[in-house]
Amino acid sequence: MKNIKWKCVIVCICYIILRTISCYAQNTPWHWILTLRGDASRKSMDMPYSLYVDKATSRYYVVDTYNNRLLSFSKKGKFLHAFSANQKLKLPMAMIHDSNSILWIVERGKNALVKINLKTKAINVFHLKFHSMELFPDRMHEYNGIIYLLDKMTGNIYAFSKELKLLHCFKAPNSSLGFIDFKVMRGALWALAMEDQSIYRFNLNGDLIKVIHLSKKMEFPYSLAIGPTGMIYVADRHKNCIFVFDGSGEYRYSFLNLGQDRGKIYYPSEIDFDPWGRLCIVEEGNGRVEIFGR
Repeated sequence: MKNIKWKCVIVCICYIILRTISCYAQNTPWHWILTLRGDASRKSMDMPYSLYVDKATSRYYVVDTYNNRLLSFSKKGKFLHAFSANQKLKLPMAMIHDSNSILWIVERGKNALVKINLKTKAINVFHLKFHSMELFPDRMHEYNGIIYLLDKMTGNIYAFSKELKLLHCFKAPNSSLGFIDFKVMRGALWALAMEDQSIYRFNLNGDLIKVIHLSKKMEFPYSLAIGPTGMIYVADRHKNCIFVFDGSGEYRYSFLNLGQDRGKIYYPSEIDFDPWGRLCIVEEGNGRVEIFGR
């Protein structure tokens, strides 16, 4: 009788383990593809903050903040070049590279938006204001020739022309802290509010279209990405994992966890999808960018 009971217990445990593995496999369709790490001399990244992907050249650009440089990599992850503007960069946070050989770089050390002409080597430094209030630019994206900047102080997002004429302001009406991250795609601006754990979707004229309340409580939501199928991905900076929601905000699954090994993350600062549908995770803690595919 005792043997039968033990057999039943063992069968139940095995069933639970297999069930857990099966659910985990279903809920985590992502697998590691490659890592962007350092330059040819093996100098590691030091707290990289953001990533820019140039579809035209199939290149990744990593903003290596505390090394005061930008690193470029091929689509396959091969290191290509390090750029520091002759050691003039001071704590770069974000960048875009437009088709006219112009680099736009947010530099926290100067609290400025810096324009670098790669052909003429000319460097222009701009200290931005909204009315009389100085802006503290943080995250940056470009869409159809418009530069979008997140102001670290207010949490508002400002849209500027390439001549730096202010066009629109995007605010979170239900959050006193404003936004912590945003993406611009498919003719809309998607912004993450940490305080109420919601996604705000605007049209590009600054009109609020929809508020998506995320159904699962997170510890420290820090960056968002919108997947190719419309799923919402949010990086939790303290839990060191990625939460996935559907387009209405319903929780679907989470994946990844804390660690330094391949396929684990530590202190993520930004997530985004590249043009090939791969999920890129910039890790300040591990000093690298991990890229995952399905």
